Amino acid sequence: AMINGATALHSYFNMYKAFPDVERIQLVQGIPQEIVDRMEAAGGSPGHLEMSDGFDYDTVATCFDHEVFKLVAFDMLEEAGVKLLLHTMTVDAITEGDAVKGVIVESVSGREAILADVVIDCSGDAVVAHHAGVNSVLDAELPHPHAVAMTFGLGGVDLPRAGEYLQEPDLISQLVRGAQGRESVDSVGVGVGLGRSPEVAGAL
Repeated sequence: AMINGATALHSYFNMYKAFPDVERIQLVQGIPQEIVDRMEAAGGSPGHLEMSDGFDYDTVATCFDHEVFKLVAFDMLEEAGVKLLLHTMTVDAITEGDAVKGVIVESVSGREAILADVVIDCSGDAVVAHHAGVNSVLDAELPHPHAVAMTFGLGGVDLPRAGEYLQEPDLISQLVRGAQGRESVDSVGVGVGLGRSPEVAGAL
């Protein structure tokens, strides 16, 4: 997917557009919606945008600038009194029987032990769970492993023009436009189905 100066979140709403008789319902609210509201106020998000194409995958895309997200997230954490440990890696878990009592971390301050009544593993890679001895399965070992993906920034791209170019050979799998009730197109997302291209399909 190509997003103009941003990244996209999904699943804030039900897939109402894929089913015409289904009403539009916002499923995710609370703190996640507060983050979107604050990013929008800071000029880092156009809010929730309805998909023009590819709405059988998701009806609404919530585009945002990840740098603005970082600022908003830091502000909210600071307001909540959260103690942040930046550039810190979890290297082990402190366990007592089957219970996780804390973690061992390393940073420029050295190695430290952090004890807690509750430990929540938000690493994305089950780092704490792994160090605690929890059985796990590598994604590559599953029947249908998830494809490797990487986010990167690229300058000098005219995304609306790229979208027009990709439409003719029918390579667009998703499309979201930013001019939904706004003065200008401030965000455009294009999902590219390269597998539809005979040249790409023949090389796979």
